[in-house]
Amino acid sequence: MTALGRCLRKWASLLCGLCLCHGALGEDIVLVLSEKESYYEEVAEGIVDYLRRAQPGVEVRTQVLTDGVAVAADDLVITIGSAASARVMAHHPQVKQLSLLITRQAWRGMLPGATTATKAAVLMDQPAERYLRLARLLAPRGSLSAVFGPAAQDLRDSFLHAAHQLDETLRHAAIDRDSNPMHVLNPLLENSAAFIAVPDQAEFNRSIARWVLRLGFRKRVPVIGFSRSYVEAGAAAALFSAPRDVEHEAIDWLTDYFDGAKAALWAEHAPRHFTVALNHSVARSLGLELLDEEEIHRRIAAPLAWSESE
Repeated sequence: MTALGRCLRKWASLLCGLCLCHGALGEDIVLVLSEKESYYEEVAEGIVDYLRRAQPGVEVRTQVLTDGVAVAADDLVITIGSAASARVMAHHPQVKQLSLLITRQAWRGMLPGATTATKAAVLMDQPAERYLRLARLLAPRGSLSAVFGPAAQDLRDSFLHAAHQLDETLRHAAIDRDSNPMHVLNPLLENSAAFIAVPDQAEFNRSIARWVLRLGFRKRVPVIGFSRSYVEAGAAAALFSAPRDVEHEAIDWLTDYFDGAKAALWAEHAPRHFTVALNHSVARSLGLELLDEEEIHRRIAAPLAWSESE
């Protein structure tokens, strides 16, 4: 081969590599935030930092729902928050979309009418088994309890299934906006070793939290919440997805996406990453002997006792 031929071959190889770098994908990545809120922005910044390091040839754009959404048919869209997910799902049903910070109930409600072969979500709902394991670490003996609000009724079966798999007793009750919280919560907490607060709609969560924390402290029953604010308000512990956890979920998904493992990605995924927060002051007042957050995390991060698809 002549020197000119070898040179042309090298340039062809280089150009091919550049094409693959821009995603053999031939696409841009668009992040759509539900609003300009610090939690959403922190998640988005982590994802953008990762993409700039791992995929420098891919153009990344960030948009906020209130400012309008502009995406192309071949873009990969990452939505952060339920409102952004719903907007993209409704107006761009065929675009490739990864939804973050969304509950299972909200996600499944959006799917009809969309092209599910190009839709994925990492759900906010932590597996029920993790809550039960955390509750048992706080209270080694006795029955556990939980209450399910209007939007959490579909979670009841997963909690009961998890309790059965772990050979735990879970006492439970339903509660709605017309219920008297004292009448529902008082008998549950009366004979519980620990109480699990199951996430529901935001307004309902706030109204019930006051009753749960007050009764739990009065009856010396540790409460397991689902946010850092729950712990700050008086829960003994909480299990939730912090911004860094959601960022890691997105990076895991994107890593597989860029590696070409696309088929299995277009589905809903239970969160693999999570944060445990403890209120040591409340724990001491209740006479609890707590492990540290790192050790608790290690113990409940073990593989689930059964397949998530069951």
